[in-house]
Order: sequence, then C-alpha cells, then structure tokens
Amino acid sequence: IRYQIEKVDDLRYHLESDPERHRHRIRCLTEASSRTRESLRARERQTNELKDQLAQLLVRLGDRSFLDVTDDAGAECDRQLENINTLKALYNERLRVLSELRDVAVKELTDSKQKLEYSLKKSENFEEELKKTEEKVDAQASEITNLESQLGLTKADCRDLQNQMSLINGLFTQMLLGASSADMDLDRLTQLLQENHELISDIAREESTEAAALPKLLLDLVEQVEGGKASQKHSAGENSAESNSETFDRKEDDLQEEDIAHNLPKVWRVLLELLSCHAVTSPSVSVASCSDPNSCYKSVDTPAGPTLVISVSKTYIRLKELILEKKHLEKEMNRMKQLNAHLESKLGEQEKRLSMVSAELTKTWNIVGRMQAQHQQLHTHEEILRYELQQKRKMLQELKQELEYCREKWESARQKNTNTELEWRNLRREFAARKALAAHDSFNN
Repeated sequence: IRYQIEKVDDLRYHLESDPERHRHRIRCLTEASSRTRESLRARERQTNELKDQLAQLLVRLGDRSFLDVTDDAGAECDRQLENINTLKALYNERLRVLSELRDVAVKELTDSKQKLEYSLKKSENFEEELKKTEEKVDAQASEITNLESQLGLTKADCRDLQNQMSLINGLFTQMLLGASSADMDLDRLTQLLQENHELISDIAREESTEAAALPKLLLDLVEQVEGGKASQKHSAGENSAESNSETFDRKEDDLQEEDIAHNLPKVWRVLLELLSCHAVTSPSVSVASCSDPNSCYKSVDTPAGPTLVISVSKTYIRLKELILEKKHLEKEMNRMKQLNAHLESKLGEQEKRLSMVSAELTKTWNIVGRMQAQHQQLHTHEEILRYELQQKRKMLQELKQELEYCREKWESARQKNTNTELEWRNLRREFAARKALAAHDSFNN
C-alpha cells in the first residue's frame, strides 16, 4: 500500500509539476485517437463496399457458402469493436471516478490536518493561560496568607492593647475610688511597684501564657497594701477606738472629697509606674507609652527646691493622646478588616476564573479528543480508499489484459480480412480468366 501511495504521489507530482507538457501529450494522443478512428471508419467503409461487391459476385455465381463465412467474420469483427468501445468507455468512466475520489480524499485529509494543527495551537494557548493563571493564583494565595498572618498579629496586638487599656482603666478606677478611703496607702503601693519593677517588666515582656499573671500580681500588691494598712489600723484602733469614733463620724464626709483631690497625684504616679513597666517591653506600641513618665507633672520651684506637681493640662493632653491612639488602632483594625474582605472577594473571583479556565480546558481537551477520533476515522477511510484503489488498479490490469486480448482478436480478424481480400482478388482474376476463356471459346465456335 505504501508503494502504491508513493506511486500515486509521484504521478500527482509529475502531473502537477509540468501540466502544459501533459496537456500537449493528451491533446496529441486525442488527435491520434481521432485520426485512428477516422481511418478505422474508412477501412470499415471500404470493407463494407468490398463485402457488397463480393456479395454481388457471389449472387451472380450462385455460391452462398463463402458469403456466410465472410458474414460471420464481419459480425465477429463488429462485436469485437463494440466490446472494445464499451470497455474503453467503462475504463474512462472508472478512471474519472477514481480521480474524483482521490481529489476528495486529499482535500479532506488536508482540511483535517489544518483543523488538527489549529486545535493543537489553541490547546497550547489554553495551557499557557492556565499556567499563568495558576501562577497568579499561587502568588495571590501566598499574599493572602501573609496578609492573614499580619492581620492575626495586628488583631493580637489590638487585643493586647485593649486588655492593657481595660486593665489601666480598672486600676485607675479602683485606685481613684479606693484612695478616698483610709484602707489604701498609695505611697506604699508606689514603693512596692518600684521594688517589683523588674518582675512586672519581665512578666509584661513574656509573650506566652505567663503574661496573664500580670493582673494577678497587681491585685496581690493592692491587697498587700490594703492588708498592711488594715493591720496597722487594727493595732492602732484597739488603743484609740473609743476616742476617734466621734471624730471619724464628723470628718468622714469632709475627707471624702479632700482625699480624692489629695490622692490624685499618687494615683497618677502608680499609673505612670505601670506604664513605665510596659514601656520597657513595647516602646513602639503607641506614642503615649513612649513619652516621658513625668509628662503629667510640671516642675514648681519651692523653698525646698524644684518639686513635681501634677498638671491638669498635661494630664488632659495625655488622656487625649491615649484616646487618639485608641481611635487610630480601631481605624487600623477596620482597615485591615476591609482589606481582608477585599482579598476574600478577590480570592473568590480568582477561584471562579480558575474554575472557568478549567472548564474551558476540559472542553478544549474534549474537542481535541473528538478531532483525534475524526482523524483516526479519516485515517481508516484513507486506508479503505487505498484498498479500493488497489482493487481498482487490479481491475484496470485485468481490463488492460482484456484489451490486449481484444486487440489480438482484432489483429487476427484483420488478418483474416486480408486473406479474404487476397482470395477475393484471386477469385476475381480467375473469374476474369474464365470469362475471357469462355468468350474466346464462343468466338472460336
């Protein structure tokens, strides 16, 4: 089959390479065939004329046997000519059908190859787009992971700041309200905080679960101060309980307001000490924690020297800074939430796009599979056409053999016709000689 295909390709190449020469050859062969047909028709006319003359002679002579033999040879010759013409027409028709089938098969094969190449290129483009999309999705996923980790850290920082603010507010309220009573010695509490400054700083510096011990430690210090003060008052109260009962009742209301105003600087000193403990560990948390611990005080010259006195304006400024810092942290937290929501929406869009690209890729692979199946079918059809072409070539060889046989028969018939013509001429001469002899005999008689 491969050899036959190569022969067909070579024949097509030769036909397509020099069409003018082949057209000229076909034209010449057509003209030669027409001239041969004309000469054959002329010979047939001459044969028919000779047959007529021979029939006339035989009628005159009265011999019918020779005429029957001649008629049989002519009929055989006519049948052979008709068979030759029929076979030639059949051969030309089959050759035309084979050429049309070959052209259609070549055209379909070319179209299938072009479609397959186009589909392969389209599939490669889809694969490149899918790889780029996957890379983008991976990059965005890593970016989302980083942002989520940053968001978690920011939330943890915000929670720490909120816990610290709530702790400071609670301690501030507790000391401010408890300082009005005689059960808390703020100077003693400040001294204890200064003595345990390193311990509180170490606990605040820890980022593990041990950091939860800081509120408990502060409460223990407050209870220690309250317990010491209560024990001192209990020992002193046993000696002077009766003498001070009336005085305590009278001055209780007056001392309430005075103690609050008097103990306010001490409360601020305790809070600043706590802030200084926290400022050692996280100096960059806020602007308020990085400021001077004595920012709420102002220096006043006294006869004993400069003394720090609490300033209402500085305290107000400090509170304002803390409030602004809290608002800033809340704003940052809201911004991070919005960023997280935006990233989640982007992630959803990318997932939808990835699913669409995956669906398109699946469709493309299905199309490629169908085209491969069509290509396989075309290949099978091509094999069938090649087999049919081989069978038709075999049939063509058989027709050629039959044509050769018919040609041989025609040659034998022509040879018989020639022999018949020679015999007819001999008979004519013999008849002429007999006629002359009969005329001479009659003349002699």
